[in-house]
Amino acid sequence: MYSYDLAVGLLVFLGYLNLALSYPLNETYSSLNSPKAARGTKVCDSPKKGYQCFEPSSHQWAQYAPFFSTEHQDNGLPNDIPEGCQVDFVQMISRHGARYPTKGKGERYRELLNKIQTQAKLTGSAAPLKDHKYKLGADSLVPFGEQEMVNAGIRFYERYPELSSQNEPFIRSTDSQRVMKSAEKFVDGFQKARGRPNQSKAPTIGSILANKGEGLNSLNHKNCPKFEKTYRGLKHEGMDGFVKKMMHGIRGRLEESIKSIKDMGKDKVFLTDKDILELMELCNFDTVAASDNADEESPFCKLFKEHDWEQYEYAQSLSKFYAFGHGNPLGPTQGVGFLNELSARLTGEPVKDATTFDKTKPFPLDRAIYLDFTHDNGMIPIFSAMGLYKTHPSKDHYQTPAEIGGFSLSRVVPFAARAYIERMTCCDAGDDAGDEEEEGESVGNKGGNPSDNSYIRLIINERVVPLPDCGHDKLGRCRQKDFIKHNLAEARSNGKWKDCALD
Repeated sequence: MYSYDLAVGLLVFLGYLNLALSYPLNETYSSLNSPKAARGTKVCDSPKKGYQCFEPSSHQWAQYAPFFSTEHQDNGLPNDIPEGCQVDFVQMISRHGARYPTKGKGERYRELLNKIQTQAKLTGSAAPLKDHKYKLGADSLVPFGEQEMVNAGIRFYERYPELSSQNEPFIRSTDSQRVMKSAEKFVDGFQKARGRPNQSKAPTIGSILANKGEGLNSLNHKNCPKFEKTYRGLKHEGMDGFVKKMMHGIRGRLEESIKSIKDMGKDKVFLTDKDILELMELCNFDTVAASDNADEESPFCKLFKEHDWEQYEYAQSLSKFYAFGHGNPLGPTQGVGFLNELSARLTGEPVKDATTFDKTKPFPLDRAIYLDFTHDNGMIPIFSAMGLYKTHPSKDHYQTPAEIGGFSLSRVVPFAARAYIERMTCCDAGDDAGDEEEEGESVGNKGGNPSDNSYIRLIINERVVPLPDCGHDKLGRCRQKDFIKHNLAEARSNGKWKDCALD
């Protein structure tokens, strides 16, 4: 009897040991905090690597892709803190987590689903859509999106542990509910990671920037009347021609499984270009909303092949490039307000500009950590005004992200995107300071008053993005004085703000 009980106990112990060892060490926080992280559940998202399910297609969902690490794509530079260097300042700008569709898009999706269910015969890959019910909410974060932001807070602490433990961040958000909720969830993860789960002592949003009113929101593009009235429509000029070409092959294949029950005639199609794009978007939104862990692939995804997603990603990237990037005459100008604020935070001097952005609510100039939360359309102009992504994407044929300077929406502004603007002080003043690729320590110095050995480095979604125009070293960094002189030059000269007035 004794030997039997001992054997049973040993088996139980070994079972628990096997379960414990089944979790990778770098997934610990994600496993503990994920709403669905339980025995037998696949963990799709982790603080460092981000979303790793249903790839490669899920990494080509453009602005509707969940965050994933791009550190090693296209032979990226190492992103660890070089030996001999200490980070004493970080400005983070983040997009909100995964969300439901906007109300207007949700209504169109519902109409499209009704159209194919009532006016078409669904077979093959489309057969599961016969009884599919549209259950998506509108505008707010999905549970998975909340967890993305918890993981983002954890990751920030993991990357900057000493800086984070010794300094309280200054936090700003737009007044969008999903953006504010994202900031709150980020703080939840940040607090848990630094061992301070007591929310009564957690950092709070120090400033909420309203989307209404002139010149009050440096995290939003709606401060330039001429941009809104005249130039926003350029996104169609950039993407529509390419979409028509990409649809030839996709439509023919789709209509084999989604067949109209009535004759459409010679010159009409059952599925329009817009319909097909929206079916692809439904794949994205339905997957991130289907479960708390986004581990259930939507049946809409089965309609498309990997090549289709490459084309989709490129089309959406063209749209944003011409709407908010260098393809728009006033695109980068929408980012100058934030960059003037960044300059103030780096130097410890008040904001100086001739735009209406200087009406933005005041913020402290003595912090080591600044966290700003916004939308994808708020981040692209900031990157563009900094001199990034000055490229010339073809409107006629597909180009890889590497061929267009890395401008790919899933890599740059996915759900829960984050950019870190780091200032590091290195003991060696030479151009090769800190070239060894080992992780150093962070320190808790406040913003402003940098030494001559201060370097700026930009990391977008875990990938080091070498700073253009300022003579970056082989680690992608520039001296702070050169970064301010060259990369913030457009902001300091107010961009094309004088052209914002309506004629």
